[in-house]
Amino acid sequence: MSSAHLYAQETEFALLERLLPHLQSRTFLDIGAEKGTFAQFLIDRGCTGTLFEPFPGHQAALAELAARTGAKVMNCAVDREDRKAQFHVASDEAGQAVDYYHSLHKIEADDRVRHTKVIDVQCRSLASLAAAGEIPTKIGVLKTDTEGNDLAVMQGIGPVHAEVLICEFFTEGLYRGWRDAHPRGLIERAEQMGFSQYLAFKRWEGQEIVSLKPAVFLPKQWGNLVFLRLKTFRDAQESILKLVAASEQRLFEAVNDLTKAATEKEAVIQRLLARP
Repeated sequence: MSSAHLYAQETEFALLERLLPHLQSRTFLDIGAEKGTFAQFLIDRGCTGTLFEPFPGHQAALAELAARTGAKVMNCAVDREDRKAQFHVASDEAGQAVDYYHSLHKIEADDRVRHTKVIDVQCRSLASLAAAGEIPTKIGVLKTDTEGNDLAVMQGIGPVHAEVLICEFFTEGLYRGWRDAHPRGLIERAEQMGFSQYLAFKRWEGQEIVSLKPAVFLPKQWGNLVFLRLKTFRDAQESILKLVAASEQRLFEAVNDLTKAATEKEAVIQRLLARP
């Protein structure tokens, strides 16, 4: 996820603020933690958890966070099974590694994502981590942001039970790859895991809208799916509906501002044309 993407996700943080009081567990797993911004948000609210990040460039920031907060950091990737794998590192035009877009899945022929370097990483499944006692089986928030591998994470979940599951999606036409990140497959798997409710945080061309289940998806959208157990949804339903309404209001206001600006521009043009 790019830094611009991260800054666009304040609405997801607003939802978590509403959900945390209703969760039985104050633990989290942050899979694809990057430099720990998401984890820091939860830690600041009294949660404890484990961060997973295989990209070496983020390890210094995560080590500092761990030393400061006591959070656990693991430098492996999370997948459907334990294995050794190639991890594709994204770089800028000068060939320097960037902070985002690193993935187990390579993207070809895309000017925005240059996977020019490969490193070997250890992959673990949540099932094997739980079996080894390295993570608990009862989790409050499970967040996965693995640049196209979230479905595999969910397929390897084993006995781990989360109250809230957050994963990233992309629809067709946005990237030349990461097909498993389409929301249809993610929603189907989450339902198999017992999540009966979800919210879709959908973004397209700088605009955002939050939809409740069932959501409709269009090409070239990206965002997050937040899956909830029925009890959590019912307990937080009032504040969830307010958040959805606020997202619609912002979208309508943005459209209104654009319409107003276009009308004013046209008025100026007509006045200029009317001059002798």
